[in-house]
Amino acid sequence: MTQNEKSGLLLVSEEGRQSQDDPRRQRTTAIVSVAAIVGCFLVGLVATRTPAAPDEVAKAPKLARASTTTLLQRQPLSKSSGGSWRWDSQPETPPETNLPSYDQLLSAHHPASKEACLDDFTEEYNANCMALVENSKKVELEKALQSCVWQKDGTSQTDIVALHGPPPYISDEKVLTLGSYGMERCIVEDPAPPYGSSGSRHGRDAGRRPGTLDGAPHALGRYEIYRIGPFNTTGGKDWTSIQTTDMFCNDAPGEPRDGIPQADYDALCTDVTKFTDFGKDLHWPDPNNKIFAIREYVLATVFPNNTVAGYPPLHQHHYHLEETLHQADEEFRNAVITHGDDQCLQSTGGDNCFIFRMIPGYATMMRAPLRVTGDFNDVRPKDSPSLQWYALISVRGFPDDGTFKPFTQLMLDFWPQHYIEGYFKTYEVPADKTTAFWREGEFLVDKPVLWTYFHNHPGNAQDVLFYIGATGTQFGMASSDWGSGNLTYVAASQVTAMKSHLDTRAAQIGARKVCAYSRNNKTQNEIYTPSAEDDDTFWRKVSSCVPFSIRANMPFVVAIISAPAGPEAANIHGERFFPDAKVALEHTIIRLFTSMDDYPSSTCGEERCFRTLGPHNAEHPDES
Repeated sequence: MTQNEKSGLLLVSEEGRQSQDDPRRQRTTAIVSVAAIVGCFLVGLVATRTPAAPDEVAKAPKLARASTTTLLQRQPLSKSSGGSWRWDSQPETPPETNLPSYDQLLSAHHPASKEACLDDFTEEYNANCMALVENSKKVELEKALQSCVWQKDGTSQTDIVALHGPPPYISDEKVLTLGSYGMERCIVEDPAPPYGSSGSRHGRDAGRRPGTLDGAPHALGRYEIYRIGPFNTTGGKDWTSIQTTDMFCNDAPGEPRDGIPQADYDALCTDVTKFTDFGKDLHWPDPNNKIFAIREYVLATVFPNNTVAGYPPLHQHHYHLEETLHQADEEFRNAVITHGDDQCLQSTGGDNCFIFRMIPGYATMMRAPLRVTGDFNDVRPKDSPSLQWYALISVRGFPDDGTFKPFTQLMLDFWPQHYIEGYFKTYEVPADKTTAFWREGEFLVDKPVLWTYFHNHPGNAQDVLFYIGATGTQFGMASSDWGSGNLTYVAASQVTAMKSHLDTRAAQIGARKVCAYSRNNKTQNEIYTPSAEDDDTFWRKVSSCVPFSIRANMPFVVAIISAPAGPEAANIHGERFFPDAKVALEHTIIRLFTSMDDYPSSTCGEERCFRTLGPHNAEHPDES
């Protein structure tokens, strides 16, 4: 193996195979070293080209929900007694079905809307879909916020570290403004608790202590609300990063990040604590194992008048409330999270979708004490008037006593086999080119899927196709235009045929396409101008899967296309490793939700519930 092969990122040019005269044929080298990639970005990839045209979307007729049986090509599911879903019933097993007709519906409707919550879905899946777009959530939250009497929590002022940096990406290599903030806390009791101190007992533990949870599958609990700040920003997509000191200081104990003076680091990291006040006045069945059953959570930004800010003006690159780790080698659970693309279209709920409400009988289980991390961008034009805002955390629920079933996430996060790792475990793609890769894996448990949604960066994420029931070999992936599993150049004109080939092959081998994200400029975004976002485009939440069940040893294949959505997305510069290159940072994540009764965690990941097969080699140029 050559030195290039040992350190390289595979980037195969499919376009170069089409014409001997194509100047990009110089990029047909199978494996390109990291240094060669930089040269490729600077010389080959930055060549002037016509900006990518907007996605062409079929003008499908609007489809009424009454026709969903025909859409999904199956008979309606039988309902529980009385025609409504029972919280303590066993999840339904989804029928075998593909989703071409559902794709057609989503070409005319936003993938996170009431129209996309099909009556023929399993009842749990439909209930989760409808909970997403429930319009009362924001009204209830803002009413609770208006009644808040904010109090400083019991922690020190250095419990929250705040870093401020310039656009386009936060980087440890830049000199950042460093500060610290405390938290303000507010408790608002449940305004209409559907439970009492006595009554019938439901749940997995019928012998628990009598109290507020008796007969409470629908109960949400009190609001426990925190706000951090205030912060003042002036637009231009600048960065504000917040972390509890345990996350900030433990990255490299005793060693400050680049650009941060040792004295400042020592002052912040002398007394490392977590989010200590959470649930301090609650009764915990086991004080040494504080598991909280979260029934609703909100991670958002708010103005001083306690109204939700939304996106725009503030983009939540990520905002996480993380549980205490179960094992020393774990990093993030990614269970209680909000990203910018978790907001829906204004017509289908807007920032109501930032509010995650569990369906009756289920809760996300989190172990206290908790930790906080978040990055935010002010996406107004540069040098806008100063905007004051707070980072908000709102959690509703109860100490876990067995009443609720776990709402467990399987976070399927996909990278090319060999790639350059960017900020927050992204992978880098040429911003102005069309590329493809695929991965395969297998599930390790038998469970029905109760809900799904996607997280990616739609400015450069074009298609994600997810199939179950067949391997990459059965699909013939390695001998197709999809390449070998590494980032592969393809012509934009090839993409339709490549996707069609997978559907045809799936029908031949008995595989099922159960998820299909396809970027749609007509149903998935909103335009706000002027702004600092690429092409003034704000991409919204997407859930475009049909219900399905996973089985132990069931194979899956995912196929991914990246391409710019518009001229500014194609011209992204400033990635910290290659600041002069056109490079975009991409995530491809499918979040599947099930219920793992035998696994006391908010998420179930690699080697426990699923495994991704093949190499996983990330390059870090700043460490070479």
